[in-house]
Amino acid sequence: AVALAMAGANPPLVTDEVITEGGTLVWRLEAEPGTINPLTYRDYYGGVVLGLTHDGLVGRNEDTLEWEGYLAESWESSEDNLTYTFHLRKDVKWHDGVPFTAQDVTYSFQTLKDPEIPAPRIQNYYDDLAEVVALDDYTVQFRWTKLYFKSFEMSAGLPIFAKHVFDTGVDFAEH
Repeated sequence: AVALAMAGANPPLVTDEVITEGGTLVWRLEAEPGTINPLTYRDYYGGVVLGLTHDGLVGRNEDTLEWEGYLAESWESSEDNLTYTFHLRKDVKWHDGVPFTAQDVTYSFQTLKDPEIPAPRIQNYYDDLAEVVALDDYTVQFRWTKLYFKSFEMSAGLPIFAKHVFDTGVDFAEH
């Protein structure tokens, strides 16, 4: 059986239905998210939606707490732990069929660092991240200026969005 429970749901939904890829997920939220922009959301509900719809490069396995690849298939760190190199999966496409590439990652970082973007909830975690460089279409490197205990986690979890969708001249914060 599969159980789905969330705060305020009474009782949790339990079903013997087999879970398959595709289909529709219906999830009741107590309020409408203010935005689901990956950088500018400020409420719990925006975070819930983004947690269901956006992946990082790497994430934690909930059962083992080991790191596992999401958008990256492999990664390595420098001996001084200031540089992390991620090798991206080549089989990932955005919702419209456009391939996911290192340019999406570098654009996301550049947007995050833009002082005009109202994202104080997350920007301070990246103060010491000097640059994110695309080494090729499927390899991206994060270079930190000093040691930070969350540098790998923050690199791996950088909110990533489609450059071809967001880099269109529309105000990013309103997109």
